[in-house]
Amino acid sequence: MTQPVPVTASSLVRVDFHTFELTDSHQRAPVGFDPSNGLVFSRPGMVVICTGISTGWVHVRVRVCRLPPTRLERGAWEEIVDNSVETTTGVLRVTSVMSDALDCPC
Repeated sequence: MTQPVPVTASSLVRVDFHTFELTDSHQRAPVGFDPSNGLVFSRPGMVVICTGISTGWVHVRVRVCRLPPTRLERGAWEEIVDNSVETTTGVLRVTSVMSDALDCPC
């Protein structure tokens, strides 16, 4: 059985307050959220990704797979977190905290 090819998208994303989001609605992260692992906070329909920069642009690449990856591509990353996301609509979009959603569906 052949495994389906993962869906990949990439774009520049605006970072504000050290974060950007994956969201399936217009909801925003709650004030005072706690990324207990230091990098990601999530709840159904939303993921907040914490960055090393406070404000600016980052290049984001999203890869959607039906199954967990079989190998880890560490590259130059110092920290890597495995996080599952439950979508309430079936579509997630990369969004900036202070602006509208990009055309980068996941």
